[in-house]
Amino acid sequence: HRASTRASVLPKAETVPRNEEVHSIFILAQMEMFEMSLNSAKDDMPLFSLTMCDSKVNHHSVEGDDENSEMIFVLGDFRLETPNCGKTMRSYQTLLGLAPSVSTSLLTFKYCKGSQSVQSCNVGGANKSNCEACAEVLLSPMRFVHIHSQV
Repeated sequence: HRASTRASVLPKAETVPRNEEVHSIFILAQMEMFEMSLNSAKDDMPLFSLTMCDSKVNHHSVEGDDENSEMIFVLGDFRLETPNCGKTMRSYQTLLGLAPSVSTSLLTFKYCKGSQSVQSCNVGGANKSNCEACAEVLLSPMRFVHIHSQV
């Protein structure tokens, strides 16, 4: 699927003179994990931990062709959890993140600009011939836990 997506951005053969080279510009970035601990100002004990993992950015365009480009952003997982040292039940420690049965990414965002690039978008059968840009947003099932306590 990725090969066909990248090929869709390249100009048609008849638009490129035979003696001229076409250079593609790729930006591929990946972050395995980013973790942040949010501690109490009173006793410096951990309150929450924030984890973002398996995130990717993929941008593809052709040099000299500002009209056609494609960008894909993937957020693998974004978790907000309470520490293991508290009294919270294990099943409630993850307050925000992917649903337990889901192994895909939390969010995938694809943006295509230009008539050639737009053809790779899946817009449910809509006519793409007059589109200048297209965006696909895929959200996976998410887990959200609200804990209410009275003191």
